[in-house]
Amino acid sequence: MRIIYYIFLLISLQFQAQSQYVKIEKDTINIGDQIEISISTKINKQKKINFPIFPIEKLDQKIEILDISDTTYTIGDIKTYDQKIKITSFDQGKYTIPQIDSDSLNTKEIKLFVLAPIISDTSRPFGNTSPKIGLYEDFTDEEIAEMRREKFKKIIIIIAILLIIATLAFFIYKSKNKKGILGQSKKVIIPFDIDAINQLNQLQKKQPNNKKEIKEFHSNISLIIREYLENRFQIKALEKPTGEIIKDLSNKLHKSEKNDIKFVLERADNIKYAKGTSVHIQNMESIKLSIKFIAKHKTKDDRIN
Repeated sequence: MRIIYYIFLLISLQFQAQSQYVKIEKDTINIGDQIEISISTKINKQKKINFPIFPIEKLDQKIEILDISDTTYTIGDIKTYDQKIKITSFDQGKYTIPQIDSDSLNTKEIKLFVLAPIISDTSRPFGNTSPKIGLYEDFTDEEIAEMRREKFKKIIIIIAILLIIATLAFFIYKSKNKKGILGQSKKVIIPFDIDAINQLNQLQKKQPNNKKEIKEFHSNISLIIREYLENRFQIKALEKPTGEIIKDLSNKLHKSEKNDIKFVLERADNIKYAKGTSVHIQNMESIKLSIKFIAKHKTKDDRIN
């Protein structure tokens, strides 16, 4: 029996090791090179996991994150979470990709080496001997001129490398910002009267069958109307009781319109606070009166962010 237990344990550990990993494209890069960290874990589809599963905050500050993408798919009872993190660094050194230790993923830490570019001086022809050593007076005018030319070449090479690095950093920065802008969801400006009517139409499709559902149904109508009144008439409708709302609207609405909206809100208050109830006809009546009121008071400036 114990042998069977150990065999089962060994198989479970092997499956766990195969079903989750953190991989890096290569462990050595030059300054400014971009590489991807790939993270994958498989869990039962009943479980939930919140990205990011990778502890980004533990990365060394000299490692820059350029992009993060997540992919989720399910095969049978197994759900797979894949995450790719594109990174780079502009500082030479040895860095540690931290280990992940959580219910969904357990990995070991990974080492990353960032190298500075090697500058080789190929300006001297083959067979040249090492530079002459001595006092300044020991050199001829031609040798001094050659030394100055060599020194100037080295300065030019260093300046060129610095310009290349600065240009590369600039383009990476611009690319990063561009991705950030493109990745953001565009704000859609919706007329708040249309938003309210859409919500009421969605609510109309529901058929409340018990007291709890009826209470929730009319509470939603009340909330939609109050939000519309606050946006349309600039009153604190969400914070005030129905009586004060109607009082604030006294100079803004005709008596019949004011009575309609009062009727809808008081019915909702009665059901919500006085344990009242309603039937299907009354539910639809509140919806229709609300839509009629909003449609009548629509303006071209009815906009929400």
